[in-house]
Amino acid sequence: MWQLTSMAIRFVVQLVVIAILARRILPSAFGLIALANMALVFTEMFAEAGIGPAIIQKKDLRQEHIRAGFTLAVILGTFFVVILWMAAPLLAVLFKSETLEDIIRWLSLSVLVIKFGMISRSLIEREIRFDKLMWTDAGSYVFGYAPVGIAMAIMGYGVWSIVAAKLVQCCLQSIVLFAWQPHSVKPVFSTRAYKEIGIYGGGLTLARLFDNTASQGDVFIIGRFCSVTLLGIYERASSIMAMPGQYLGYLLDKILFPSMSQIQDQPKRLEGAYLKAINIVNVTLFPLSVLMFVVAPELITVLLGPRWTDAVIPLRILLVTLNLRICINLSDTLVRATGAVYSSAARKAVFAFLVIFGSWVGQRWGIAGVAIAVSLAVIINYSLMTQLSIKLINCSLNNYLGRLKDGYVVGGVLFLISFFCVSVLRLCTDSALLTLVITGVCSCLLSGIAVFLFFPGVLNSSVFELLPQLVDEKYRKHPFFCRLSEFRKNNL
Repeated sequence: MWQLTSMAIRFVVQLVVIAILARRILPSAFGLIALANMALVFTEMFAEAGIGPAIIQKKDLRQEHIRAGFTLAVILGTFFVVILWMAAPLLAVLFKSETLEDIIRWLSLSVLVIKFGMISRSLIEREIRFDKLMWTDAGSYVFGYAPVGIAMAIMGYGVWSIVAAKLVQCCLQSIVLFAWQPHSVKPVFSTRAYKEIGIYGGGLTLARLFDNTASQGDVFIIGRFCSVTLLGIYERASSIMAMPGQYLGYLLDKILFPSMSQIQDQPKRLEGAYLKAINIVNVTLFPLSVLMFVVAPELITVLLGPRWTDAVIPLRILLVTLNLRICINLSDTLVRATGAVYSSAARKAVFAFLVIFGSWVGQRWGIAGVAIAVSLAVIINYSLMTQLSIKLINCSLNNYLGRLKDGYVVGGVLFLISFFCVSVLRLCTDSALLTLVITGVCSCLLSGIAVFLFFPGVLNSSVFELLPQLVDEKYRKHPFFCRLSEFRKNNL
């Protein structure tokens, strides 16, 4: 519930921030930030070296591990920030932008700042104290990134609005995290402690290397062979597509990883948690992706403005695999919790190759071609990671597929109703906002009624099982939850 609250706050605020920044900052600026973030992703990955997840996953955690983890994090953070600082001019030449050099150098400081709060965050996650994480993550965005970014954008600072907002957000996060969970910062140089953390962290870093190569491969290809303007358009489309899944995936990962780590030697409990999470993802994200697909033109116009209409096609293409991306994330959570990080590395290497090669071929047809290539790569990666997951928990394929059908039933009903609603509204009004709001509200209400009447078995999904658990125990006897529970029992 704490993570859900944090997600809701950041989602609403982020929508406002996106709408304002898109109208105040040129698409090329978002392209430059995407290129800088590509460099930061790899720097952060090597600087972390799997230390944080190793602290969470380790069953016999000792004070020696905490001190060694912090020492190693600061050393690696400093080292890789210096490397990125020196590499910035070369990256600016590679992507033909002088401004990129200064952007990369300033943003690289965020990598080091994050390291001072990384161990505190891992300890909080290990203790499953999500109330602290909610206040930290939501607060740093609401009181750090949002006001700084919006104020500087209004004053005309362009791309530097995003740079400054990111740095302020990272500083606030680290300060608050360490205040919540202080720990010893005294350096320790223990070969045994480094080895115990490094064995797990090394495998995780290898897997993340291929994963990040895949996630940034399309950005590299577009930035290198197309233009920063097209990259900015593609980045915004990708960001809007990923936003719902990003929050739900983050929510589930932060809850499941420490929980699964504690029961990593209990296959049946792992299977139950994994399959319930898959069901929740498909029931929520597939219908949402269908609705976003149908209203994509209005969604882009309302959020970004009329000059961003070229983002509609890549957005629709990328939405096809939205739920599959989060299912891949759940598989990755299971893999990390069970320590099978080396098994996933080979699969992610294949994924990285497919994204880069496919994007290189697809860029001949513009950003739409890249989006198609990336979506095909995601489908293949989903198949590979799902095969690994059901092998780890010894689950049958039929049992897994059975958890997917609820989402596809709801999505199919929603597509028919939303397509009809938006088609009528486009004939009746030119207002994108009105069309978006009415289509969303009417489609959800009518689809809910249709599913309730014709497909009542959907109410047995894990989403409705979870709802009563999200409220305090004294409220679970409310008539709504009692009727829901009774209805579910009658339809089991």
